[in-house]
Amino acid sequence: MCIRDRQWTPAHIEKFYDHVRERNGISTAYNRIAGIRKVCSNIKEEMPFWENPFDIMPESVQTKLKAGETGRKKKALYKREVRAVLEYLRADTTIKGKQNYAMVYTLLTTGLRAAELCSLQYGSIEHDPDTDIWYLTGIGKGNRPFRVEVYPEAVKAIHAAFKARLGRDWKQGDSLFYSLESYRGKAPARMNKSTLWVRLRDIGNHLKEAGLVRQEIEFSAHLFRRTFLTLLSKEGMRTVALQQHSRHSNISTLTNHYIDDTESTRPYLDRILSVG
Repeated sequence: MCIRDRQWTPAHIEKFYDHVRERNGISTAYNRIAGIRKVCSNIKEEMPFWENPFDIMPESVQTKLKAGETGRKKKALYKREVRAVLEYLRADTTIKGKQNYAMVYTLLTTGLRAAELCSLQYGSIEHDPDTDIWYLTGIGKGNRPFRVEVYPEAVKAIHAAFKARLGRDWKQGDSLFYSLESYRGKAPARMNKSTLWVRLRDIGNHLKEAGLVRQEIEFSAHLFRRTFLTLLSKEGMRTVALQQHSRHSNISTLTNHYIDDTESTRPYLDRILSVG
């Protein structure tokens, strides 16, 4: 876009924010706006005569665009919420319901990212008969290969969802998750990140309406990744093991962004003061 031919306005930026938030969530929308803000700042430095839309933006819109700052506070599901989520999803025996259950169960028990989940294929599943441990393999962030342990029940759920969707067992070359859309004369489309995000958002909305999870929780693949690591941490798994399962080279990234360590002081003070 040539800046001299078209001026960015606060209305353009607000519309873009609304679009991204609707499709990808508040955190992603906040990050995109932060990037645009930086670009506009750089343009202004090079072209002082250019009118930066953030400089003339109404206060109400500025406040709206900063909403992501509070939404970025890391949160994870409580153990009771995890159980409620799985019970709720397991009760839906439609094709979509089985898919949702399988995808969420897999995210909760592997910590996979959205793109990693969507890229899974039949060959991604491995079973070690000596240890009776199941693994999922693939190419992850930074084009790095991954091999993560997956809970056996999740493998069963993936297979049940696939069979419900295509009416057959999986075979070499199959993706593990397909969208529900059908195309004339074409094979089913592989599940993609956008469809997955919409599914997770809708699941979250239904769970909130049912009072099964906290209202401030924002449903996304990253929520389940944080929950996976947080609950393992609370159950006593060592940080070095958590680092291995999260595939983070930097421990501070793991502890600062993926483990929800917020908790009340009351249980500790009750024990110290011998209350109850």
